[in-house]
Amino acid sequence: MPNPSRVRDALVQSLARHDPRTLGQLASEVEAMVSRPARAGLGPPPEVMLAVERTPGPWLGYLFQPGGSSCWLALGWQPAGEAAAMRESVLVDLGDNLGSARIGAVPAPWEPFAAIVLSVEYQTGSLPSEHHLVNDLHAMVMLHDLLSDS
Repeated sequence: MPNPSRVRDALVQSLARHDPRTLGQLASEVEAMVSRPARAGLGPPPEVMLAVERTPGPWLGYLFQPGGSSCWLALGWQPAGEAAAMRESVLVDLGDNLGSARIGAVPAPWEPFAAIVLSVEYQTGSLPSEHHLVNDLHAMVMLHDLLSDS
């Protein structure tokens, strides 16, 4: 049975250290929580992705800013050049009442950040409760599925 506190603990560890072991643990916990395959990778930025293949369309993952103290649970679009149109689509379909989520790209020079449609930022010292983390993750998965169908 999935344990929400394990997702939070793995996220805390991933924020503290960007290494294959901690990212792999986060990928395993996320995979168990949403019953979907996930993979972890180091690179600019380190990431845990729920979309195993980077085919055209939506992708979902945790993105970590290298050297930073925050990460984003992000819903993105491939190719990145189409992300702006998808952001507009999400705003039209869902309105702009999306809680703590932000619409738009996170300022950074990396393509995955430019491709973000919707993201929620987590700071190391102020992670939400397990309940809110799981709610954020499930909401993003549902949005991913909606965009996959469009």
